[in-house]
Amino acid sequence: MKRTLFVMLAALALLGSSVGEPRISDVKATACEACGQRIWSYTGSTGPDYWGSLCAPVCASGTRQSPIAIVDPQYRALPTISYHRYSPSPALRLTNYGFTPKISYVNNPQAYIRFSNSSALYRFGELHFHSPSEHNLDKRLYDMEMHMVHTDASNANNNVAIAVLIKEGAHNIKFAPILSNLPPNRCQPTPTIPYQNVYDLLPSDRRYYTYPGSLTTPDCTENVRFVVLNGVIELSRAQIDTFRNYLVTQGFQNTNRPLQDIRGRVVETNVPR
Repeated sequence: MKRTLFVMLAALALLGSSVGEPRISDVKATACEACGQRIWSYTGSTGPDYWGSLCAPVCASGTRQSPIAIVDPQYRALPTISYHRYSPSPALRLTNYGFTPKISYVNNPQAYIRFSNSSALYRFGELHFHSPSEHNLDKRLYDMEMHMVHTDASNANNNVAIAVLIKEGAHNIKFAPILSNLPPNRCQPTPTIPYQNVYDLLPSDRRYYTYPGSLTTPDCTENVRFVVLNGVIELSRAQIDTFRNYLVTQGFQNTNRPLQDIRGRVVETNVPR
C-alpha cells in the first residue's frame, strides 16, 4: 500500500512539474504539426539538451547547427539579395505552433528572394519569432528575433532563412496587425489578416552576415543558409510585452535555442568592420 501511494505521489509530482510545457506523451496527438511538435520544449527534460535523444539525433551530432554568436566575421563582396513582392498582397494566415505564431500567405503566392550571383529562386514559406533573440551579434542578445524561411524552388532541400534582430524602441505600426491577432488555440482554425507585403517588415539596412547552418528547432536539419541582416527592427516595450505575454499563455517563457559551437565555420559579411 505504501509503495502504491509513493508511486502515485511521484507521478503527480512529475505531472505538476510539466504543467505549461510540452510533454512527451503529447507526441501522440494528431490534427496538425503544432500538436506533433509537443515532444520537445525549451526547458527541463524536454529542453534543448535532450532534443537529440528525444526526436532528432542531428540536434546533438550535427556539425553546422544554429544559432551561433556572430563574432569576427570576414568581409566579402557578397551578392545582393533582391526581394520580389507579390502584388496585390493577399491575406496572411496566423497559425499557432505553441512556441510561436507562424505567418504565411493564404494562397501561396509567388513571393521570393534571389541572390545576384545565382539564378536560383527561393520562395517565401513562412515567418516566425523567437524571444529573446537566438543569434548573438557583437556579444549582444536582443529582445526578439524574426525568421523568414525560404525554400529553393528547384530543390526543396535548400533553404534560406532571413533573420532579423528586434530591439525595444519606437512603436512599429507594421507589426500591429500581427500582434493584435495572435491565435490563442493550437490546432484550431487560424485567423487571417489583410496585410502588405511581408518584405515591408524588413529593415532598410539589408546588408548581412551569412553562414551555413540548420533549423533552430527539431529536427535541426542542416540545410539552411542563414542570412542575418545588419539592420535591426524596433518594437515598442508594449509590443514586445504583448508577444512575451502570449508565449506565457502557451506555456513558454523563452523560446531561443542556446548558442551552438561554430565548429570552424566562416561567417561572411558585406558590412565593413
